[in-house]
Amino acid sequence: NCFCPTNYNPYNQGDIVPLGGCYRPVSIPAIEVLAAKNCRQHHNATLAKVEDRNKASFLSTLFPLKTKFWIGLRLVDGVYQWPDGTTLGGNGYQMWAPGYPKSGAGDCVYMYQYSGFRSGFFPHCFCATTWIIP
Repeated sequence: NCFCPTNYNPYNQGDIVPLGGCYRPVSIPAIEVLAAKNCRQHHNATLAKVEDRNKASFLSTLFPLKTKFWIGLRLVDGVYQWPDGTTLGGNGYQMWAPGYPKSGAGDCVYMYQYSGFRSGFFPHCFCATTWIIP
């Protein structure tokens, strides 16, 4: 396409122009801080922000089934925030995995698709856990 750099996937929400951003799945296992640093330093980007079920489904298609990958959501001073500073649920969308969020389970959030029919669940874990970089 003409809008996203090579090796990036456009999220265009049905539009011709990828107004939803360009995404590059990176299959390198990393802890959250290194995943975020990789995005910033090598791609001038951030970990993904998931505003709705459509984007969650799109991101899930970039990885094999049951792959766990970091998204940009983090617990900061008791509030879940995206890299741009907005808070989770500002638009009403939250897709916590069953039983989440739970106290003491860590501050960083990842996403996974555990079946072909259910995608985009958000569990959270300790930031030093190694997952794939989206």
